[in-house]
Amino acid sequence: MEHPVITRTMAEGYPHGEPNYPHCPVCEAETDTFYKDQYGDIVGCEECLHRVDAWQVMEDDFYND
Repeated sequence: MEHPVITRTMAEGYPHGEPNYPHCPVCEAETDTFYKDQYGDIVGCEECLHRVDAWQVMEDDFYND
């Protein structure tokens, strides 16, 4: 048995319309997390930023120059 509020919401929808989920200003994906740089500017989210190995990047740049 579900909580009465959940049952009512499933039957009637959200009381104030659909919730307004945050979207990344860089890639427009729905997200729960923004990443900021040292100046406080948003640089992306978990969808558009990717972690890379700094040593690998340095090695690739060294051999590609």
